[in-house]
Amino acid sequence: MNIFKFFIRVFYILFLVFGFAFAHPIDPRYHTYGEMVDEMVSAVQRYPHICQLYTIGYTSFFHLPILAMKISDNPSLTEDEPRFLFNGVHHATEIIGVEVCLYMMHNLLSRYDTSPEVRAWIDSNEIYLVPMVNPDGHYINWNVVQDSWRKNAKDNNGNGIFDPWYDGVDLNRNYDFLWHLGDPNPSSREYRGLFPFSENETQAIRDLANRERFVFDICYHSDKDPRFGESVYYPWRWGNQYSPDYEHIRPIAESIAYRIINDMGSAPYTPIWGDATDGGLARNWLYYAIGTFPFTIEISTCYQPPGYRVDSICEKVMNGSYYLFKRILGPSITGHITDAVSGLPIPAEIRILEAYAPPETILPRYADSTFGRYRRILKPGYYTLQITAPGYETTQIESVGVSTSGPTRLDIQLQPIPGIKEEKIAKEPNVINSLVFPNFVKGKAKIHWQVKKPGRVILQVFNNSGKKVCTIFDDVLKPGEYVLDWDCRDKKGKRLSAGIYFLCLKHSPGLPQAVQKIVISPPQAD
Repeated sequence: MNIFKFFIRVFYILFLVFGFAFAHPIDPRYHTYGEMVDEMVSAVQRYPHICQLYTIGYTSFFHLPILAMKISDNPSLTEDEPRFLFNGVHHATEIIGVEVCLYMMHNLLSRYDTSPEVRAWIDSNEIYLVPMVNPDGHYINWNVVQDSWRKNAKDNNGNGIFDPWYDGVDLNRNYDFLWHLGDPNPSSREYRGLFPFSENETQAIRDLANRERFVFDICYHSDKDPRFGESVYYPWRWGNQYSPDYEHIRPIAESIAYRIINDMGSAPYTPIWGDATDGGLARNWLYYAIGTFPFTIEISTCYQPPGYRVDSICEKVMNGSYYLFKRILGPSITGHITDAVSGLPIPAEIRILEAYAPPETILPRYADSTFGRYRRILKPGYYTLQITAPGYETTQIESVGVSTSGPTRLDIQLQPIPGIKEEKIAKEPNVINSLVFPNFVKGKAKIHWQVKKPGRVILQVFNNSGKKVCTIFDDVLKPGEYVLDWDCRDKKGKRLSAGIYFLCLKHSPGLPQAVQKIVISPPQAD
């Protein structure tokens, strides 16, 4: 060890010892990570019929489990029900988020048998709680740099020890939406990380959201700046443009905010649109990529309210949070999209033309693949729906009414286009294991296939109406495995415009055909 590293380690040890000694102690009313785990495990043991505990990932430095609780009447099953996400502690110092989530957990579970309203919420929905997204940072905030640590504990400089002046990533700047606008300096409190979703913690939320496709999300934060505290943020303003769903999401944010009274008891919380250009935010990514209506509740006017006020604050926040269980029964359009011939569900894209934006603003909204269920939260009015899926006729339905009385239910059957459909080809005699990755293409797609017998292989791209756009490969191949890196350009070098396409693979003799859907998104700037 050289002399420089020796003094660095000595300084680090002194910092831990004396920094801890003079740190502001955390009120014992707040839960440590271990206490949170114990309470969640105890809840599952007491209410096994309505909740289940999952590990959705492991933290980046200490490899602690990131826990999620699912509350539903059949927690081990995936049902055709709306899904909600409530989460806390993206930022380590904002530990009130743990308390709000645990308060909700106890409040819902304990009242299932006594409150018809709570029973209906649990029976009709799937509710996910992730009280502590950032256990590593929470540990650092609790034990090392009390009351001030924001990031996780990522070892940015790779020296094997925690350096508070350099290490850590701001998890709420690490999501893949305008990530490049975040702070690239590792010493910054808002350091964005090496690349989008570089952190285990954000990967865990990403994977959970991609799987569950939440209708609503609330991310609990807290802020010591009175200008930003006691507020409810929602997506978004981007320059001089509001989000495509602004007129539908804003009234919900207002309803949440107006139900939560501030700490002084003098006024409700304030609804505020968030800025889309705050790069890498969880809220903005959930809306952009999943179609979730997400909200950030900035609780109180300090990071860690005094312990004696925690229960009162949690109770007030529940008044706003629980509104979402009522709003899901309000104005919206929902139903199933199925194949008109087979009756099987189709994960079709569904556009509300009055709230549509191209993929460079928000990604396409799809029905789920398990049930074909789609759900769009809307204000009362009349809307035009356009439904598309590879291999099916595009369907457009006009003047669909949405009233104040509840959801408009509209099941949709799509007619297959003759001669072109998405097929799996694992059983084809000549070509197997065709794969395009990723299915949502921002830069390049990796196309993999295997040839069993010699022959001509043709790869062609078709648009959503079934018209051939280009041929990207045409050659005679020997048996073997092949990989093609395709940059989404045609033979003339022109990049295809953003949208839905499908890739057709043919092989002689007889040219058996396989078609796989791809979605081309505009490439993001670095």
